[in-house]
Amino acid sequence: MSIEWLLFVVLVVVNLINLGVQLYIHFEAYPVMQAVGKAEFSNYLKEYENRLLVPLMLPYVITLLSNIALIFVRPEVVPVVAVIVVLVINLSVGFVSVMIATPVYNRIAEAKEASGANMASLMKINLLRLGLTIVSNAVLVVILYLILAGLV
Repeated sequence: MSIEWLLFVVLVVVNLINLGVQLYIHFEAYPVMQAVGKAEFSNYLKEYENRLLVPLMLPYVITLLSNIALIFVRPEVVPVVAVIVVLVINLSVGFVSVMIATPVYNRIAEAKEASGANMASLMKINLLRLGLTIVSNAVLVVILYLILAGLV
């Protein structure tokens, strides 16, 4: 397998991993926070955050790096425009996380409870991240379909 195809496969795989992580966070991790009592909440969040590096951050960083590399080194049949679109979408997930979700998450951490308007807002923001991740994967699926159908 050439480096071009290896990079493409890596991007597809880590993008799917990111989708799984976003699904888990949205449907499991955030809702569970609502069941944690105020006395235990700070410790729970600390443990939750300490465990995010490998399942969340590592695949996301690999996604961005492989996505950037594919702009310059990719199979001829993979359109550069599509690779750039995927990169913009993937970067927007990080932007939403840092610029929009983090302040809300910090308010929840300060309140020591995941409830009310802050939690409702965080769930909506996370739904946006999940949607962006789905769109990113959809673009890759279209690219795969076009390659397999011989249309590109």
